[in-house]
Amino acid sequence: MSKEYHNIMGLSRHFRRNFLIFSIIGLLIISFQNCTRFNSKSNENSQQNDTTEGNGQGYDGKIRIVQHFDSTQKYWCKNQEVPESILYQKSESDGWYFIKNYTVPCQSAPAIKVTGVIYDDSLKKATYLNKEYLAPKPILVTSNEDANSHDVNVYDGVCQGENGLCSLRAAIEQASANINTSDVDVVVPGGIYKLSAPLILHLPMYKDPHQLNIKGEHQNVTLIDGLGLTNILIIDGDSGTANISNITFQNASNSKGDLGAAITLTSSFYAELNISNCRFDGNANSHDISALLSAGKLNISQSQFTNNKTKSVASIITFGTKLHIEDSIISNNAGFGVIVQNRTYNVTINRTSIFDNGSIGVYFYECKDCRIENSTLYRNKGGLFVTTVHPNPDSTYSINVINSTLVDNGTMGNINLTLANPSTPLLLTNSVLANHNTAPNCASSSVIHPIVSTNSLIDDLSCSISGSGNLTQIDPLLGPLSFSGGLTPTLSPLVGSPLVDAGDNATCLSADQRGRSRPIDKLGSGALCDIGAVEVQ
Repeated sequence: MSKEYHNIMGLSRHFRRNFLIFSIIGLLIISFQNCTRFNSKSNENSQQNDTTEGNGQGYDGKIRIVQHFDSTQKYWCKNQEVPESILYQKSESDGWYFIKNYTVPCQSAPAIKVTGVIYDDSLKKATYLNKEYLAPKPILVTSNEDANSHDVNVYDGVCQGENGLCSLRAAIEQASANINTSDVDVVVPGGIYKLSAPLILHLPMYKDPHQLNIKGEHQNVTLIDGLGLTNILIIDGDSGTANISNITFQNASNSKGDLGAAITLTSSFYAELNISNCRFDGNANSHDISALLSAGKLNISQSQFTNNKTKSVASIITFGTKLHIEDSIISNNAGFGVIVQNRTYNVTINRTSIFDNGSIGVYFYECKDCRIENSTLYRNKGGLFVTTVHPNPDSTYSINVINSTLVDNGTMGNINLTLANPSTPLLLTNSVLANHNTAPNCASSSVIHPIVSTNSLIDDLSCSISGSGNLTQIDPLLGPLSFSGGLTPTLSPLVGSPLVDAGDNATCLSADQRGRSRPIDKLGSGALCDIGAVEVQ
């Protein structure tokens, strides 16, 4: 395992021992519905008879790839199955290129231009030197009755278990075999897929651009269930991209507590995981470290993380090179909302609501370039925690909170904003810090780097700030958390709110959390931005 992995595990153990005691305030951080049953017979016959569809991917207009598997030989590289040889074209008019022994070992062999290839485009099949080369086609899962059934032969290009159907596990195994040479689609229709062991997905080796797309029908009808017994998906490999969409991951648990309960992207600098329109619900027991754990590039959009039960760490943890979250909801989780640690290079949380979590909403640990934009942190047991305890002297750290609303995160004596040994000022722009209780908004173990605040509202005097255009000791007059447009719930300014037209046009974002335009003239004195995540229309 990587150094970063052991660091996060060490951090997890520290959290479990309640080690984060903030010296100034003694802060202790511990803090579907039934779906239509899938009918596996619906398109089974047509998929089996149509050789151009169903089980890998054909000619896409840009590149044609056909591959030959030799079932009597196994070519291993980091436990990955790869074709014995492949043929490909860069375009229809281009000649054929031949690669023998795709890994030699774990390295791409040279491509040689060849003649004599006989290709049938209707079958996506080529013949060369008396060997048949088949193009991978989209892999269609045809049964949810036995999601754990293995593929009988990952080298034949056909997803098929012992029962003749393509299970979810068999589809992932076929995808792992094909991803080294082409993009692969796995189509998962509606149904509940119950697992007894995690799915293992191998992404490509080295700087390979290929992508794997796992597509559900809709997050309300395509559900993968760990039954409270197993984690769901482990992704490894050096490069490539995994795109996962329209799926709910539920009831996952990792008994060892060393991986994400639902999905883990293991240590990899070049690999990327994109999550869209997915739901993570009811995952993780108290010993699990997270529902989603990433060591690569992680992008999350239009997804929900709710009711995940890990108390020891967080719903989402990344120690990779990038994290981008947008238009998402992170709520009612037992522990932290999001943890970013080990000098993640680029982090953006945009148009996202993080609320009612059992510990801190967002924790930045040595985060190099981190931004919270057009987002709402509400009623968590701690809002934003920033620390650079062991900063890299060669790195520049930047923490920006722009047009965001941090309110009532001071429950149970916690704080909206905590700065622990920051090595750089936090920039607070057009944002709200407010607690409707006795808890202070801010706490810091260092006054060397105060908050640089511009046109923000802070409803007490607990924050050490510099900057101009700020409002202090004023109630922001916000309404309840509700959906008022957009994909996430927000706190809208009430009539008479001091937030209206009090922002800075030079620094405000062009649209608010709901996607509505900024600035809007509400008071008849010209178009000025509002403070916070919502622009009153």
